[in-house]
Amino acid sequence: MISIVMPVYLGKYPLAAKNREQKLVRAINSVINQTYKDWELIIVCDGCSDAYNICKPFVNGKIRLFKIAKQPMWSGTPRNVGIVKSKGNWITYLDSDDYFGVNHLMILSKQLIDKDWYFFDDIKFNKEWNISHCFLEKSHCGTSNIIHKKIEYWDIENKYSYDDWRFIRKLMEHNYQKINTPEYYVAHIPNDYDC
Repeated sequence: MISIVMPVYLGKYPLAAKNREQKLVRAINSVINQTYKDWELIIVCDGCSDAYNICKPFVNGKIRLFKIAKQPMWSGTPRNVGIVKSKGNWITYLDSDDYFGVNHLMILSKQLIDKDWYFFDDIKFNKEWNISHCFLEKSHCGTSNIIHKKIEYWDIENKYSYDDWRFIRKLMEHNYQKINTPEYYVAHIPNDYDC
């Protein structure tokens, strides 16, 4: 099983995406519509009743919803709560204003063989769709670009912070590999386009 952790905060912050309520629904539906069916979605609402109310109708055996107290901006606590609540052998992440292409989890699942974690590129919209390459050697990779085993030796209380890269640096102590041709879409970057 692949556990997908989705932290959700709909409050205001710098460079926030537009239409985040609609994008949240789009993100959830993108998981529901996956061709790979052995997944669970763990949604962690960061002190936001609006987000909780939007997500509540989707809750079922495969989608679980948790609300936590409001955290400081860029806190890793919502993702850590998702990790703790996860039941899958593998954990990946979906930002609430992004979405998966229908084959995203299938592409990942076919390449999960003998490594502890994998990383992959995403596809960003900035006036047009382009592959955004993930380069570990340039510190250019975030939690949305990884899938990892759920194993005890990753101390989740201390290894995840607002700094995705700090978390990934700890993962780099273990064996990993790049996965090609993902379908992870980042559509929130331009403020003057509505993706």
